[in-house]
Amino acid sequence: MNVKNLVWGFTPLLVFALVTPLVGPGPGAAAGLLVAVAVVLGDRKHGVRIVPVVTAVILAVIGIVAVLGDSGTDRFLTDYGRGLAGLALAAYILVTALPAPFTAQFARQAAPERVWHEPAFRRLNTRISTAWGCAVLAASAAHLAAAALPDGRAGGRLLTWGVLAAAVALALRYTRYEVQSAQHPRPH
Repeated sequence: MNVKNLVWGFTPLLVFALVTPLVGPGPGAAAGLLVAVAVVLGDRKHGVRIVPVVTAVILAVIGIVAVLGDSGTDRFLTDYGRGLAGLALAAYILVTALPAPFTAQFARQAAPERVWHEPAFRRLNTRISTAWGCAVLAASAAHLAAAALPDGRAGGRLLTWGVLAAAVALALRYTRYEVQSAQHPRPH
């Protein structure tokens, strides 16, 4: 499994999270949406990756709400939009982890075609997709909690980016562990 490509699929949401506090939710959503399109188009040879597509839809909705809303909507989306976008993506990943784990798209690149439809392959990718869904959920909850802090800019940034870094590190470690365990199973 190409873990770099897997992480690259989350870049649009990261761009939205970084740009929004600087320029507002409308331009932040547009920047994330442009990155999502670039990620999708840049990796066409491996098929359409679902995470950047879902992220593009989420960011398009946020962008439309920002354009149609007033200054109160902008303030709300600047504070809470990043967390809400992440929650929507986490919900998608977790709901689809069993029937269609998104990581199977990446695993197929490294696995022989004969294993793609085996139950063990699906279970492995369900576990890995669930781990990534939980990572996105944790980071999103941290964004929302930080937004709710009263004027706690430094503490909010530490909470937001600290939880994100820890969640991604844990999801990466778990992914590598699961892939290595699948490649080198222990004898019973």
